[in-house]
Amino acid sequence: MQQEQRGENETDNDRNDQERGAVSPFTGTAIAFWVFVILGAVLWVVIHDNIADLARSFEVFIASIFSLALVIVIVIQAAIYFRQAKALDAQLDIARRNLVYAHRAYVTVVDGNPFEGFERGFRLEIGNTGNSPAKNVSVKYLVQPGHLPPPVLIDAGNEPIGLLSTGESTYQVKAYPRDPIKPEDEEKLLLKSESFRLWCIGTILYYDIFQTLEDIPHETKFCFYWEPGNPRLRSWHSGNEAD
Repeated sequence: MQQEQRGENETDNDRNDQERGAVSPFTGTAIAFWVFVILGAVLWVVIHDNIADLARSFEVFIASIFSLALVIVIVIQAAIYFRQAKALDAQLDIARRNLVYAHRAYVTVVDGNPFEGFERGFRLEIGNTGNSPAKNVSVKYLVQPGHLPPPVLIDAGNEPIGLLSTGESTYQVKAYPRDPIKPEDEEKLLLKSESFRLWCIGTILYYDIFQTLEDIPHETKFCFYWEPGNPRLRSWHSGNEAD
């Protein structure tokens, strides 16, 4: 959803830039008129200074002024064609980006829940909610107890997924703490001491079908936490972004 809204905003911005960049035809006509007048005056001065015969100089001036007018018309027409070509390129670029936004892959955590056993952890369902497969999908994650989520993915686990098709098929990632939970932290979790929680943060990296491996991969960040007594994961107010 965030990706689609971002695509719509970028499209609107492109259209606004085109509208701001448009020049009124009256402005172009006025510029052409004054260029014609100024150059015509310069031509008359040059011709009059170099041809003593007034009739002959007037004849040369009339011929020159018509040539000048023709040159100005050609330049104006070329400028119009150039502007039309730029506008067409911009429209094609907007259409191409809209096509990409509508049909690209969007990989995210579609579901998840904690599990308790020999070691606490999380079961994350990684799914593709877009309209085309995602390539080279990988998940980095970090599970850690604390009052607040870990600031960065230091010593994070990494699980390569590869190709992830669109639709209902998902890939299950089991995320465990890097180190065993300390007894005092386990006690805080069980007693719900001072909002002590078990956190799971991570990043999903992937490419869509419109990208090559030389491009920057898409990135989906997630940040969840679990409190004893709650069977579901809860999203933190930050750390859940996607491009």
